[in-house]
Order: sequence, then C-alpha cells, then structure tokens
Amino acid sequence: MEELKQEFLKIALEQLKNYGVVITFFVLGILTGYYFKLFVTDRKYNKQIDIRFKEKDERIRELNLIVLDRLNKVQVEKESKGLIRRIKRYFKNFAKKD
Repeated sequence: MEELKQEFLKIALEQLKNYGVVITFFVLGILTGYYFKLFVTDRKYNKQIDIRFKEKDERIRELNLIVLDRLNKVQVEKESKGLIRRIKRYFKNFAKKD
C-alpha cells in the first residue's frame, strides 16, 4: 500500500511538472482576456456617455436660441426693459456655440 502511494505521488508530481506551465499560461490567458475585455468595454461606455453629454449640451443651446428668439419678439413697457435685457443677455450667453 505504501509503495502504491509513493508511486501515485511520483506520477502526480511528474505530471504537474509537465503540465504546470500549460495550466499557468491557461489561467493567465483567461485573466488577461477578462481584464482586457473590461478595459475595452469601459472605454466604449465612457465614449457613449461623452457623446450623450455633447448631444444634451447641443440641445440646451438650441433651446436657449429658441427662447432668445422669442424674447426678441416680446414688446415690453419702458419700466421692464432692464429686466428683459438681463434675461436676454442670460440666454444669449448660454446660446453661444463653443
């Protein structure tokens, strides 16, 4: 029985020496692929967020231009001109394109 255990242990160690490098590279390959996938997906996700922010900013500029155009058509009394002028200036500053 003792000889059988020794023989089994000897065979197991020999096989581990032969295939240990293969198993190590296999595990490293899986981990490298997993982290590379995370890196690539994260980059695409951040790019999508940046594109959406740019679209939202453009939409806000367009809406500010619409408000500014409508404010230019407003007729006001002499007393309220300062307020309307400040409101127009506010929307004009945000409607500028970069």
